[in-house]
Amino acid sequence: MAEGKLKIRYANGPIITADSREGIAPFETLAFFRTELAEADSPKGVMVGSPAIVRGEFGKGRVIPSSPHPEQTDGMEQFIGAAVRWVARRGK
Repeated sequence: MAEGKLKIRYANGPIITADSREGIAPFETLAFFRTELAEADSPKGVMVGSPAIVRGEFGKGRVIPSSPHPEQTDGMEQFIGAAVRWVARRGK
């Protein structure tokens, strides 16, 4: 899997933050935003350093929420396959 800074397609997706509601386990951050794109009514100053892609447990399964679009980014093909395998695996 790639490490370091990578360019990935972003189309004004959500900013991911932790939530302490019951039933929501902590997540692991896989990628952080290192630059900001704040257009229209998007708040400025909140994107840099925030999680871009995370993974975690939810209910009886696993999830990988992603704000940017690795599926539309050349060179991210290995990430998509690895993500599908991780989500499909049962247990920890």
